[in-house]
Amino acid sequence: MKKSIALPLFASLLLALSISTARADVIPYPNTGTESTTIVPAFSAAQTGFLNVWFAGKGGAGDTDILRAFVNGTDTGFTVNNQTATVGQYFNFGPLTALDIVTFTLTDTSSGNVWGQTPGANSDLINHLYTTTFSGGLVGSTLVPASQYIAFEDLAGGGDFNYLDLQIYAKSGVVAAVPEPSTWAMMILGFAGIGFMAYRRKSKPALMAA
Repeated sequence: MKKSIALPLFASLLLALSISTARADVIPYPNTGTESTTIVPAFSAAQTGFLNVWFAGKGGAGDTDILRAFVNGTDTGFTVNNQTATVGQYFNFGPLTALDIVTFTLTDTSSGNVWGQTPGANSDLINHLYTTTFSGGLVGSTLVPASQYIAFEDLAGGGDFNYLDLQIYAKSGVVAAVPEPSTWAMMILGFAGIGFMAYRRKSKPALMAA
């Protein structure tokens, strides 16, 4: 029997799912070959800002899968393509208001199937979603903040149940694209230079005697 989790409205898109079947940072899906038993109908935005998404991978998926996000039932109009996105790539899916309800779907363009977050939304009545919290860290060469890991299985009937075919990290709030480590280094050097210039200006007298 599947375990259904009704998320309260104040739940965060970064919700730490306090259940044994979706322990934090169990990434990727640990039970390949068996259907995910955790059903999450929707997420809720923790704060006003943007729906921030980082691509986490596609495993060995050969089908072209398109991720879409819906806010309060309305398509944001933004997508992620598992065949063209790069690991760690950042996507801004548009504005959110705190407590907005967020859902995701996967469209397998190779088969024409569209998979939602719950088995009841799917023609094969299979759970195509796996999700857990992510504590943050390097994804590819991008430093991704603490967020929600969301992964889809694209094959009808569950296929291999590996939940690797399109994976993302999602976070609500005011977050811009996180700079890569090399960018951080350049920013730090820039701030150091600004500080040095300010120091030199301070060391000069404000007025000189005639």
